[in-house]
Amino acid sequence: MADQRVVAADGGGPSKETLALASEVFDRFCAANTLRSILSLHRHLCDLLRIKPTNFPQFYPKIRGRLRSWKAEAIWAKYDKRASHKCYSRGRACPNTKVFVIGAGPCGLRTAIEAQLLGAKVVVVEKRDRISRNNVLHLWPFVIHDLRALGAKKFFGKFCAGSIDHISIRQLQCILLKVALLLGVEIHEGVSFEGLIPPPEDQSERIGWRARISPEDHPVSQYEFDVLIGADGKRNTLDGFKRKEFRGKLAIAITVNFINKHTEAEARVPEISGIAFIFRQKFFQEMRASTGIDLENIVYYKDETHYFDYANTAKLLSPENVDREALLGYAREAANFATEGKLPHLEPAVNHHNQPDVAMFDFTSLYAAENASRVVERRGHRLLKLLVGDSLTEPFWPTGSGCARGFLSSMNGCWAIRSWGQLGPPSIPVPDTPTPPTSMIIDDDHVKNGDGNKENEMDSGGQKGTPKTPTTPHSPAPKRSVYAILEVLAERESLYRLLGQVSPDNMSRDFDSYTLDPHTRYLSLNTQSVLPYQVRPLYDTDDRSALSFDPPVGPVPGISDHPKRRRKRG
Repeated sequence: MADQRVVAADGGGPSKETLALASEVFDRFCAANTLRSILSLHRHLCDLLRIKPTNFPQFYPKIRGRLRSWKAEAIWAKYDKRASHKCYSRGRACPNTKVFVIGAGPCGLRTAIEAQLLGAKVVVVEKRDRISRNNVLHLWPFVIHDLRALGAKKFFGKFCAGSIDHISIRQLQCILLKVALLLGVEIHEGVSFEGLIPPPEDQSERIGWRARISPEDHPVSQYEFDVLIGADGKRNTLDGFKRKEFRGKLAIAITVNFINKHTEAEARVPEISGIAFIFRQKFFQEMRASTGIDLENIVYYKDETHYFDYANTAKLLSPENVDREALLGYAREAANFATEGKLPHLEPAVNHHNQPDVAMFDFTSLYAAENASRVVERRGHRLLKLLVGDSLTEPFWPTGSGCARGFLSSMNGCWAIRSWGQLGPPSIPVPDTPTPPTSMIIDDDHVKNGDGNKENEMDSGGQKGTPKTPTTPHSPAPKRSVYAILEVLAERESLYRLLGQVSPDNMSRDFDSYTLDPHTRYLSLNTQSVLPYQVRPLYDTDDRSALSFDPPVGPVPGISDHPKRRRKRG
């Protein structure tokens, strides 16, 4: 009966048989575990349901109404609860915002999901054509709760079962990819971001910011956007973000993945959630005496592979360890000692290059962006540029903070997108008619009479109380307040300053209350640690007069005021 109602409501929509087939495709989509199969099944699903990825209010109600299986209903219940958060304004917080995300890693996808829930049009490009990273991430409690709320267990039944608090990057990407697609995010694989194309000099057609991509003839090359997210890892391809170096004591890490054959013997081997030399000196001294291997930290997680992460010092830089076979032998011997020889097979898994999945990383120098955001304005078109994840700050893996802080950077970035979207249209239209006379002065929000008194505004019939409607065929849209944009940047930079200090101990334990609003996540939050006048250099404009103004007195329209958190008694 539900399917028949859908067909009747759509008037020529999918038939009952087509909807039944769509339910089967949906089940296969939920179980898929490769990038190509997930995207292919989603495209097939959209074809069957006669829908195309677009913004949340136009896409989600359609797919929700046409897929009614028990599994789909369970997922929709979670998304309905998420979308009901006040900060999303029912998917209409950013109706005119267009977002372009570089990179479909965990943080890029997490950012895309939040931007989509805000009602923005979101497009993601990923240069790779497969998901192949086996390395395992440690998850903070709030990340586990967040992923469960997005339906992670519906797509991966073993997600954080029992006391497990980790997941492979590959599996996490698959989960977030499915969530993003079901919400209407447009994702393109095998597409590389090469740079920005600024608005052309000829603005007769009001063409805005676009991306230079490879392949050049891909349809995404015509997509215009006003928010650009850099989520392509530490290589970060966005211009305008200088990096600062944090140099510490020499620290080298090895990661290795061995094939998990899921035998009983393997299942009995306990994991090592992370032990350091200073806490288990006897263990590491025995390892050095027995094998000659000198480590300072070791992690072992059992996931789709047997994942080991070692931290060491300068000896790993000797020439004999640069050889991959020697490195693999080193990693295998350390794994064998740490598990007391209980893993019967230490056969290496392969990476996307079809080589043993063993790698060495130098954490002696870690890099972070000097700032998390910028605004660029050219020919009347404004672009908000944001960094998230490893593009923003490079994590030190042994601490297990990378995924958590990456997700927080995504949330903070999308909070800036929300503020940006509520300021009005991102472009400043150029009127093709003469400037209205003084009797019809156009300000930021409405049309006023020459006396500037809103009480005396007249409508088209000469009645007071309604703003007069201009009769010109192309009236300028509301112009964004430059100071309000600086406030968006200042708040984003204030949150960035806090990011490096965040730990599970100084975050709210009330995970159910977490929303996009940063005030729901942090126990102590100062969103004005950076002030608007301090971020003027982050506003790059070709309009020399844009930043020549006196700051207004009082709050600026478009920036939300937040009440102080109430502390629970008892």
